[in-house]
Amino acid sequence: MKKFLASLILVAAALLATVTNLNFAKAEASTDLTTEQINAIKKNCAIIKDNLKSIQYEDSRVRVHLGRYYDTVQSNFITPLNIALIGNNISNINLIENQTNFVTARSKFASDYIAYQKSLEELVSLDCTIEPVKFYNKLVSVREKRAKVANDTTKLRELTEKQVNLVTKLKEVL
Repeated sequence: MKKFLASLILVAAALLATVTNLNFAKAEASTDLTTEQINAIKKNCAIIKDNLKSIQYEDSRVRVHLGRYYDTVQSNFITPLNIALIGNNISNINLIENQTNFVTARSKFASDYIAYQKSLEELVSLDCTIEPVKFYNKLVSVREKRAKVANDTTKLRELTEKQVNLVTKLKEVL
């Protein structure tokens, strides 16, 4: 049980470090662009798109890492513990509820990330020298979707921390 708890705490710490480094952008409201802003988008289009491609690459790497992490937390820690508790006739509704919330949040993270990635791909494919306003409006939409993904990772981090706390309390009782 001590190895299990130590592993769970280590995994939670790794998640916290990863999520902290994501620096997800906050969504901004779409506004009418001035001629100066339109010209700036056109002038810096290549630089903007290069930066977006870098973000796209890094985000996909982080997504793979977080996806594996969330799968590991669920399949190696949360689910086996709940199965063992049920097998030993130990009832802990909080752990079961946390597992349900974690599965739901993980699913939401996956679907929100897919929507974000699809939107980002569409944004990168736009020619901002020809359609700067459409490009900007799509950028605002992508930021909103990215903010949702950031909220999902925060929720999953909170659920992981809650799992650690629940396991610690369970350990004290057993």
